[in-house]
Amino acid sequence: MSKDPAPVDFTEVTKIQERAIAEAVAALETGNMVLIEAPTGSGKTRINSRITEELEKRAAGGMKALNLSHREFLSRQGESQFKRWAPESNLTTSFGTDGTFDQSGSNVFALVQTVAARVDELERYDVVGIDEAHHASDAKDGHYPTVIPAVLKANPNAKIVMTTATPSRPDGKGMAKELKNATRVTIGWAELERAGQIKLPRTIEVPIEAKKGGTTNQVARAHYRPEKNANSAGLMKAVREARTDSFNEEMANAWERHAEGLQTIAFASRIKDAQSFADEMLERGHKVDVVDSERGADHNNAVLEKYARGELDMIVSVKMIDEGLDVPATRCTLILRESTSEIEYSQMVGRAIRAGDTPELRATQPLVIDGGASTMIHGAVERRAAVIDYFQKLERGERSEQMTAATLIDGKREASEQEGEYTPWRVIRDDPPVLSFTDQKGVVFAVESKDATGQSRYTLMETAEGQKGRTQLTLMKDENNRPIANKDGSILAEIENSRVLPSRAEILRLEATTSANPERASLADDRIAEASDAHLNSVLYMAEQMRGGASR
Repeated sequence: MSKDPAPVDFTEVTKIQERAIAEAVAALETGNMVLIEAPTGSGKTRINSRITEELEKRAAGGMKALNLSHREFLSRQGESQFKRWAPESNLTTSFGTDGTFDQSGSNVFALVQTVAARVDELERYDVVGIDEAHHASDAKDGHYPTVIPAVLKANPNAKIVMTTATPSRPDGKGMAKELKNATRVTIGWAELERAGQIKLPRTIEVPIEAKKGGTTNQVARAHYRPEKNANSAGLMKAVREARTDSFNEEMANAWERHAEGLQTIAFASRIKDAQSFADEMLERGHKVDVVDSERGADHNNAVLEKYARGELDMIVSVKMIDEGLDVPATRCTLILRESTSEIEYSQMVGRAIRAGDTPELRATQPLVIDGGASTMIHGAVERRAAVIDYFQKLERGERSEQMTAATLIDGKREASEQEGEYTPWRVIRDDPPVLSFTDQKGVVFAVESKDATGQSRYTLMETAEGQKGRTQLTLMKDENNRPIANKDGSILAEIENSRVLPSRAEILRLEATTSANPERASLADDRIAEASDAHLNSVLYMAEQMRGGASR
């Protein structure tokens, strides 16, 4: 238990939400699409409601809105929250669920499946909201590729507002082609934690015994290829088959050791696995129930209501409650399944990060207990949050334009002491200072020197794939094909902006995936170390040559 729980600063939370709302509305005044990336617990439903309300105020002659989601309880939740957060709105509501597409309201909440099935009945809409927008992919077998073109055909100037906590997709699919150029608005994990709205968990990886020795994490690492599709090499099957018959017992022991007394949501791979684990917990005297697709809505809703009232210690699910379920009393996520999906992993751990509405809940450290090797692949949410916060600051232009090796070294030292900001740069040599980062396309090196006035100057090089799989080192060039040499510290910020954001998904994967080397934190560290071993002497030689040329 924390000694000094920070209360929720509702003024600050509202300020964060209103900033995002204002940015979104401003973006929609000059364009037609906006994507709001915000963590679980940021109040996306309130944000959506307020954006609709603000657009309604600006609409001349009335407005008609359509809100799309892929699950009925999200549609129902959106409608009830709209009435709560936009009480002065004149928009009336109706639903499109269970195959019935009622468009009589001026603010329609509908399942995308229902709309796709009855797309010929689609009316003209001025505003379209898409909840859990990562589902709006360009996959040919999806529902959104049917609905979005129909919306835009009826009204080419429709304003589209998308919200998601996880904009990247594990299947390699991008956003639906009509949505790819949306302006992005972001809310960061750190600002929400500072405001007391969320509380990042502590992650515990359980060393699960594997049949042939070692652990299932080691099995997963042997099969994981982050540069390829996340599902390659049968990773999930390999982990599942490596488990012994003692898996349920090991995970039950881990939960009792670390989290007994904390309300918990557990995620299993299959329905039979969920029931098997629930049986283990019931035999131990814990109050546990299962929700799954075979038990029907009445059973599942009754279980969720009992859990929300605190009558259950744990609910076990397959994929029924990874999105949208908000029970602030949840203080533990128990991962029994192996997941190569970044979205799925983020949604699972997100169930436990709300700060809670009582001092007791705010004082309780949330936990993620993982026995499925998912954290090895995706990285602990605490580490992911720091990287994602960095991306969001970069997008908002909040990163310093002038950096030096000294400030990076000082920043790294301060971060280690205070768990502070993330930077993609590593200081791989102190004298002369050499910085490096990787975006998976290659590894960038920046060698620092001092000019006649004592100011820091940088010469940049990068590795690229050469012949026969070997990497080669070249001087980086600017847009005029001139070497980037002897530049001031602003060049480091320029490189971040030009190289990092286009590769954010790859960088997050490299930074979050745990290294097999106990002396390194991540795969990014592995890539940088490998490139340094191969090229550091050449890096120093080429930098010296460029300095010599500049001094003549």
